[in-house]
Amino acid sequence: MLEQNLRSTGLTQNEARVYIYLLQNGEASPSQIAKGTGIQRTNSYNVLRTLKEKGLIEAGEKRKKEVFFPINPTALLRRAEQEKESVAALLPDLQALYGMQTNKPSVRFFNGLEAVNYEMQQSPFFPPTTKTTSVS
Repeated sequence: MLEQNLRSTGLTQNEARVYIYLLQNGEASPSQIAKGTGIQRTNSYNVLRTLKEKGLIEAGEKRKKEVFFPINPTALLRRAEQEKESVAALLPDLQALYGMQTNKPSVRFFNGLEAVNYEMQQSPFFPPTTKTTSVS
């Protein structure tokens, strides 16, 4: 369940596995991580690199070997806040581009109740608390 929730934050399955492993075990070498997660050692280096780029882990050296250790999980929240700020800064330009479209569709089709609920939440005509339910 934890792995699945981490994936919803934008981590891949392997990134989530490695991050959880490091949170549980502390510092570890790439070979220890590969053994503990079931990820091939060669793939673990790519996963570790991306987790480091995302600011979720750090690298260090212990007895002349590279080891990795997790950053406090609040880094996930900081990362999400930074992404939100980036999108918010882009939004005016993106909306201007969207408004310039000349061939906007006048009819939209929705597949499933979730799609309808999502579109209703995006609409200025429905308050944010509006929910629809289906009757079986």
